[in-house]
Amino acid sequence: MTKTVLEKLNLLAHSHAQNKTDEFVLEAFLTFDKLTTLITNLIALETWRDSVLPQLNDPTQKMTVLNSRISSKKTQKSKISSKSKITTTPSENNTMRIYFTLYHEVTLISLLEVFMFHSHVTTGMSETVQIEGERNQRCIEAGN
Repeated sequence: MTKTVLEKLNLLAHSHAQNKTDEFVLEAFLTFDKLTTLITNLIALETWRDSVLPQLNDPTQKMTVLNSRISSKKTQKSKISSKSKITTTPSENNTMRIYFTLYHEVTLISLLEVFMFHSHVTTGMSETVQIEGERNQRCIEAGN
């Protein structure tokens, strides 16, 4: 699922919960067994936030970026490109990517929060979370 679809489903699920109407978003996730996918994505995002994001924000890590400026003269049809090198940290170059990744994590948490208000969802989720958490931990240990 794309991020925009999840955002729309999240808004729809919140609207249904608030209005106490038929919660077909939850039922669709249960019918097609997509709660496991949401949990897996959430655990992967948590791992990224805990393992990768601190390295991106580390001020001791520097990278050189090629900064291109395109200038054009009114009389010329071709564009002249001037390039310069800038030394920055990785997070300074990826602020929007980091923002959207963290926003996606919050969207998943919000959607799962609505689903967790139902007892039949919470009983089946504990086993799934434990299995996915253990799998994730093994992946982290294998990477180290």
